[in-house]
Amino acid sequence: MHVAFLRLSALGDVVMASSVVKHLARHNPEVTIDWITDRGFSELWNLPENVKVVGVDKVRSLQGFWKLKRMFSHLSYDFVFVAQASSSAHLAAMQLKGKKIGFDSIRGKEGHRFFVDETVPFLKNHLMEGYLSIARMLKQENLSRLDMDTLRLDALPWVETNLPPRYLVFCPVSRQREKNYPFERYIDIFERFEEVPIVVCGGNSAFDRRFENMYAKVKNVIFLAGKTDLMQLFAIIKRAACVVAPDSGPIHIANNLGVPVISLFGATSSHASGPYLQQHYAIDVYEESRRRYGLSSDRFHRIRKKGVMNPIHPNRIIESLSQLIS
Repeated sequence: MHVAFLRLSALGDVVMASSVVKHLARHNPEVTIDWITDRGFSELWNLPENVKVVGVDKVRSLQGFWKLKRMFSHLSYDFVFVAQASSSAHLAAMQLKGKKIGFDSIRGKEGHRFFVDETVPFLKNHLMEGYLSIARMLKQENLSRLDMDTLRLDALPWVETNLPPRYLVFCPVSRQREKNYPFERYIDIFERFEEVPIVVCGGNSAFDRRFENMYAKVKNVIFLAGKTDLMQLFAIIKRAACVVAPDSGPIHIANNLGVPVISLFGATSSHASGPYLQQHYAIDVYEESRRRYGLSSDRFHRIRKKGVMNPIHPNRIIESLSQLIS
């Protein structure tokens, strides 16, 4: 049997989906799986031999569309699992021949149902359950012990050379601004743990790096935002005593690697998109925010309000960190 599993972005979602791909591959050794993801993520994975990682570029032009069509023209699949509801994923799915399985009408936005042949039942819980529902189409029911640890850790020697043996990791920036905790409040937390090195990670955008001067005055901060690649980030997180971050890729990376993670939620619900095996460590004010703004109880609704994360007091993070690293 030949199966395609399609998830292009974003990083945290791809990391979550990779766990399902690994589980399917290990428990169905007779199945060959093409793991189709963004080309920028294609070299990151530690997966079984019956998984082939296929990196593709997002379609941004007619030329890109035809390039993708030629890439898959000779392939045919028994099943195509379309695990993303977006225009770029739908354009990619159009090129894949085989029975297409996709999300339900709640998760299936942007006309998702027109690009799939069958949808999985909706379960009002974590996004990972959507991926698991797709996995059950292969009659794989034993998913209670989900395989994590799908990320390559080639950069561990770099970490051991360049960072202290014990440290905390903070990844303060989400690309969706309403998810961000007030950046200046992290300083109170950094100073409370002044005896522990604090590694601040992030991307290479000007927004990620704008806080370097703000945090530079804190003596225990090692500011690495914009100075590492993804493999180095994986290794940094793997060696961390604990990770603190809002709803963004690093919380799912930490969860995948078995590293304690304190996730911060207000614009979104940790019950829908928190680190799957560590939701009990989440600091979540989503329900409080939902009531404050008079919104429905749909946990899949994102609250796009400035200051939605403000109700989280630094002391809550400090207390959780103290318990985890004591």
